[in-house]
Amino acid sequence: AAGLDTIAACGDVNRNVLAGANPYRSPLHAAAGELAKGISEHLLPKTNAYQEIWLDAPAVDPASEVEPIYGPLYLPRKFKITVAVPPDNDVDVYAHDLSYIAVADGDRLVGWNVLVGGHARLKYTIDDRGVDWFKAELESRLGFALAPARPFGFDHNTDAFGWQAGPDGQSHYTLFVENGRIADRGARRLRTGLREIAAVHDGLFALTNNQNVIIAGVSAAQRSRIGALIAEYGLEREASLLRRNAMACVAFPTCALAMAESERYLPDLITRLDEVVGACGLADTPITMRMTGCPNGCARPYIAEIGLVGKAPGKYNLYLGAGFHGQRLGKLYRENIGEDAIVEALTPLLQRYAAERESGEHFGDFLVGVVVAVRAGREFHD
Repeated sequence: AAGLDTIAACGDVNRNVLAGANPYRSPLHAAAGELAKGISEHLLPKTNAYQEIWLDAPAVDPASEVEPIYGPLYLPRKFKITVAVPPDNDVDVYAHDLSYIAVADGDRLVGWNVLVGGHARLKYTIDDRGVDWFKAELESRLGFALAPARPFGFDHNTDAFGWQAGPDGQSHYTLFVENGRIADRGARRLRTGLREIAAVHDGLFALTNNQNVIIAGVSAAQRSRIGALIAEYGLEREASLLRRNAMACVAFPTCALAMAESERYLPDLITRLDEVVGACGLADTPITMRMTGCPNGCARPYIAEIGLVGKAPGKYNLYLGAGFHGQRLGKLYRENIGEDAIVEALTPLLQRYAAERESGEHFGDFLVGVVVAVRAGREFHD
């Protein structure tokens, strides 16, 4: 009834299509959102099975149904797509099968760069046959040649918090939500406060790909009122950069695949690591950190500068050396270790980073040499 669905959340079909969360941010972000919506709708399965199973719709004769994209066999594996507007890589383009990157002339969209073979399924085809083969096959089906890729650059895959002004006079407030959990906890009444804001906000609530919330499309007339509600319910939380640039999957008790804690535990681990980071003088240095309760990687730990993947209750694999904006995979550094061993492993590396880093050098880049740089999926397990 609300227009939400989970069609294609499972099965050998296209899964999620991600774009930058806030389409009001600029004309380019609006175009990215429209492209993502169009791709998603185009690739939705046309079968009536979802409606039959979940919405009690009448059964349909399978022989009468046609899947114009997937055919009778569907895909050999799930598929994932992203759309990005540089310099923000908030959708982690390198971790997906197919990605579109906006090419702009000022605020005017002139086209899209196309990336294939990220850290998901299509990478195996690219590793086996190569990019040139793939491009030739694609062009033979398109009936025209692709233009050369245009230069582009990313500088982060995180969110910018607080108020930001849009080009049309509207404002947007990005609210930090630790691990995506909206709840009233102590003086920070996040759930109640957002409900009160929803009662007066005539714009959009956008869920970011880093588990935060954007109160988007706030008019000049509404900004002071919404700002007052943010203050009244304690929604502006003081949090370290490490905490703001971290995220976790739900793990226990929600996910049946979990082998270790994640969402409920990561905040406590960050509290310990914040002490180390502060003692090293790195409190103002952004470092990405992500944790999952199993190897499936739903919080994308393999492209975080510090990645932790659950192996057993209280035990994690530690991955290091990924790129700050997701351009490089992490490498396994320690296996099956607990909290004390995690802190003991990271402390000397953070101390070295503070003392020896070059100007502007990110933690993951500094660690290339401590671990082998992983720029292709086939190098991940070498």
